[in-house]
Amino acid sequence: MQLTVDSLRARCYEAHFFGLGFIQVKLDRGNRVHFYHPDLPAFVEEPHDHRYWFVSEVLRGVLRNYIYELDEGGDPVLVEYETCTADSEEEIPDPEEGGLVYLGQFDTAAGSGYYMPVDTFHRVKPLYEHGPCVTFLRRGDVVKQFARVIRTGEEPVCPFSRPIPDSKLWEMVEDCLRQ
Repeated sequence: MQLTVDSLRARCYEAHFFGLGFIQVKLDRGNRVHFYHPDLPAFVEEPHDHRYWFVSEVLRGVLRNYIYELDEGGDPVLVEYETCTADSEEEIPDPEEGGLVYLGQFDTAAGSGYYMPVDTFHRVKPLYEHGPCVTFLRRGDVVKQFARVIRTGEEPVCPFSRPIPDSKLWEMVEDCLRQ
């Protein structure tokens, strides 16, 4: 698929600002395009895992991943459980204490990608000195009820709490594709 604003608008079923610092264009249940633009308001992304595995291909720019694990000998942290099902009546487990260990980081540049297993804790940061970052993400089936987030002292913020008007959202997508 040729990535243009018109082709994305025609194919997507949802596009929104995901408050962790990117615009998410959902093409279908498992495929998304993420746009990291330096003008997007973003807050600190805390280490987290996912309810599914995913493969991410960097189409433009450079994305840095920081990898962590929970281990008794690590820095004390609070582990909270989250679900993306906003209207869910599921009972979310109580937070747990754990130890966080930083394992390392890797950069993924345009033309390459990476696989992220379901239980791997990570956080990402686009390297804007290389311009905006665009990634294509293919996710697997949901295999666990809750994702986990490591609270690092920041006040938790819902990633959907800071909407961006559609016109501005698509303007930033176009800017990412143009550069």
